[in-house]
Amino acid sequence: MINVVFHVIPLILGVGYGAGTLTAIIIFIPLCAWMIYTSFGAGRMSYRALALLVGAGVLFHALLTIPMILLLQGAISETSVVMIQVANPFVLMVILSAAERSRLSMPARQRRPSASR
Repeated sequence: MINVVFHVIPLILGVGYGAGTLTAIIIFIPLCAWMIYTSFGAGRMSYRALALLVGAGVLFHALLTIPMILLLQGAISETSVVMIQVANPFVLMVILSAAERSRLSMPARQRRPSASR
């Protein structure tokens, strides 16, 4: 979803086409829509879990982007950027592990077995 925001919104606002825009439109928009439709709602994961995942996505993209911006501005060294980028997958694993243990990842409603066949 974050990919769509960074690639499609500039196109809509008239900034222009950028690398990744076509991929965002053809792949990520349909994939995100399908994932939300099939994974969230009654009998599935809660919309609170979706909010947590979107928040984690924003956080993770910030962890990827901000060090690069700081490097380009000369605020941090290349070594610092490499160390941060190497640590990022572990941050993602911690976020996913916390979400898995959270009650937010439980289905919104447990499905009851039907009486009829």
